[in-house]
Amino acid sequence: MAETVIEELERKVEQIEIELAKAKTDLWEALLEKAKKVYGIDYGTIVMSRNEEYKVVSIDVRWDKPWLKGYGKKKDSTWGKALRSLYDDWEIKK
Repeated sequence: MAETVIEELERKVEQIEIELAKAKTDLWEALLEKAKKVYGIDYGTIVMSRNEEYKVVSIDVRWDKPWLKGYGKKKDSTWGKALRSLYDDWEIKK
């Protein structure tokens, strides 16, 4: 009998963990959509940070203004391979 109760509780915990993971994913996607609308950013957007151009490859929406990571533009106008953290110090290139 005790095994049955334990097994039932383990199944319940597993189901709750699955639901929590889905809720976190849904929240992240909603925050990302909000950031896209409010700030006009998306993956591949070109932004300026510290007077240099960067191509956005990562958007962290846990902050008031999204923190970005991107590849810098090299002198030959190609994108570098070094990933740079731009934090919230960026603006969309005009």
